[in-house]
Amino acid sequence: MEAEDFCLICACCFVLDGDPALDSTRAMASAVRSKFLPNNVVLLNQNGPDGKRLEALSPFLAGMGPIYRKATAYVCEQYACKVPVTDAGDLEKLLNICPCWKKNACKGLKGEESCR
Repeated sequence: MEAEDFCLICACCFVLDGDPALDSTRAMASAVRSKFLPNNVVLLNQNGPDGKRLEALSPFLAGMGPIYRKATAYVCEQYACKVPVTDAGDLEKLLNICPCWKKNACKGLKGEESCR
């Protein structure tokens, strides 16, 4: 039942590409964790063997990577990714502008249009 629900609703994927030891990567992870994001996927893609194993499981990650050696966040919705960001503040803005989960959270509620 949960798998069916996941397929029927809009889901987003957040890819954080960077070294988990860096403050910039941790700041981006914190920005994503600060939101209630049901039915969404968050992936940490890092260099080295762990990153290669993750890319083998999720081939779409192969084209993603850090920009100018900075931690980079990719927000993808319905098989399309928005422009990647390299700043946690920019990621927070992106999370608030057009969130897939916000649209779904309002589905069926009175005043649903105001959520969009």
